[in-house]
Amino acid sequence: MKVYISGAVTGIDDYVEHFQKAERYWKEQGNSCINPAAVLSMMPEDTTWEQYMKLSIDMLEMCDAVFMLKGWRKSCGANREFGYALARDMFIIQETDELNGKETITYHEKEIEELAAPKETGEKEERKDPKKLGGGRKQSRDGPGLK
Repeated sequence: MKVYISGAVTGIDDYVEHFQKAERYWKEQGNSCINPAAVLSMMPEDTTWEQYMKLSIDMLEMCDAVFMLKGWRKSCGANREFGYALARDMFIIQETDELNGKETITYHEKEIEELAAPKETGEKEERKDPKKLGGGRKQSRDGPGLK
């Protein structure tokens, strides 16, 4: 599963650390990860907020899930990413206080088997282990907290 990290950036001094911790966590779980804080830090200084958001949505579109860092609701950009993920019926994972909680994923009208199943491309793909995808199948559960 490819996970996009979303969270507040503007006005948050240590946002890079938060994004890096999330990236490490998801990679340790066997997933690939897009850390927009790292990617977008390479943009020219005159890049506008709207240009950053266009690039962010393009990266989010490449992913299967979005991991919402604590405090994301206070961010206009993270809210836009959340709305995009919701409209696309993506997996939406929210950070909680517990790094290894019993349930680590919030689903939006999907079951984990849909994502774990091979894609219908005619080619056989290896089935992913649902345990490596981050948790069980219950809806309305929060994800791991990153301390």
